[in-house]
Amino acid sequence: MGEGSSERTTAIACASCVILCSAVLLDYARSSRNSKVASRPREREGEASVPPLPTIKWNANSRSFCQRGALGCVCSQKSLSIRVIQGIFQKSTPFVPKNPLVSKIQGIFLDEDTADIFFTLPSPNPEFQDILEVFPAHLFVLKACAPMLADLYYGSGEFFALPGVGGNLNDYTVIEVTDVEPHIFRHLLFYVYGGSVPEEELKTYAKDIIDAADKYAIINLKLEAEAAYVESAGITMENAVDNLLYADAKNCALLKEAVLDFLAENSVEAAQNISFTDVPGHVINDLLVAFGRSKNNDGSENDADKYSTMRVSELRFMLDEKGLDVDVDVDGPREAMIEALRANS
Repeated sequence: MGEGSSERTTAIACASCVILCSAVLLDYARSSRNSKVASRPREREGEASVPPLPTIKWNANSRSFCQRGALGCVCSQKSLSIRVIQGIFQKSTPFVPKNPLVSKIQGIFLDEDTADIFFTLPSPNPEFQDILEVFPAHLFVLKACAPMLADLYYGSGEFFALPGVGGNLNDYTVIEVTDVEPHIFRHLLFYVYGGSVPEEELKTYAKDIIDAADKYAIINLKLEAEAAYVESAGITMENAVDNLLYADAKNCALLKEAVLDFLAENSVEAAQNISFTDVPGHVINDLLVAFGRSKNNDGSENDADKYSTMRVSELRFMLDEKGLDVDVDVDGPREAMIEALRANS
C-alpha cells in the first residue's frame, strides 16, 4: 500500500488537524485583540481588491507551528481561512508468492520429455478407429493422486518405444484404455495433475465423468461431477427411476438423495405413475428416510439418531472436518458415512 492524500478546505478530518486548528484559532483571537494594526476600510468601488489570504504551512511530523506575525494580515482582515491537506499513511504488506507446487505439477502435464507412461485411446470417430490419441503421464503423480491408474503400470502395460517419441526400448510403458473417450480421459488426467474441469464441461459430460472417475477412483472429481449433475439435471417422473438406479449403482449418495426427496415431495403422483419393480429393496430404507426428513422439520431428533436424517452434504462435511479418508468414507452410501461418523465421534 502507498501514500495517498486528499485536499479539503475548512474541513477537519483527524485529531491532529483539530489540535492544529484550535491552536491557530486561539493565536488568531489573541492577535486580533492585541493587534495595533488598523483595520482596513471596506473596499470602495474602483479601488484595488483586498490581497488574497496567505498560506500557512504546518507539518504534523515536524510539529512546526506558524508564527503570530504570519497571521498579521489575516487578523487585520477579521477573517481566517484554513486549508487542511490530510495525508493517509498505511504500512505496506510484504508480497510473498504462493507455493508454486501445483503450477509446477501442472507444468509437466502431457510433457513427453519427462513422461514414463503413455496412455493410448482410440478415436471416438468410427472412421478413424486406427488413430490413437496419446496422453503422456508420470508414474510418481499417478501413485500419489490416482493409484488405480498407477496400478495399470504394473498390470497389462507393455514396454516399448512409441513411434514419434524419442527414447530407447523399455523406456516407456504404453497402456491402452478403451472404455473412456479421449476428451473425458483428458479431463480426468488434468484433474489428477491439480487442474479443474470447466463448469460447463462438468455439467454437459457429468455422467461420463462420473463413470470414468468412479472406475479409476478419482473420488473428488466424481463428487464434483455428481454435484454438477444434481444441480443441472432436473428430476422428473419420467427419469426418476433411471436416476435412482444409476445413483445406487455408482454410489452417488447426493444424486440418490435428490431423487428420493423428489419422490417424497410428490408421493401421490409417484405412486400412480412410477413402477418400483426394478428398484432394489435396500433403497426403500433411503426412501423412508426421505419421507421422515420431509415430515420432521422441527429439529426434534435426539443425539442418538441425529445422523440418520442428516443430508448427504452435511454428512460429507462432517467427515471431511474429521479428516477421514475421502476415498473410503466420503464416497459411499449414506449408511457407510453414518457408521464412519459414529465410529469417530
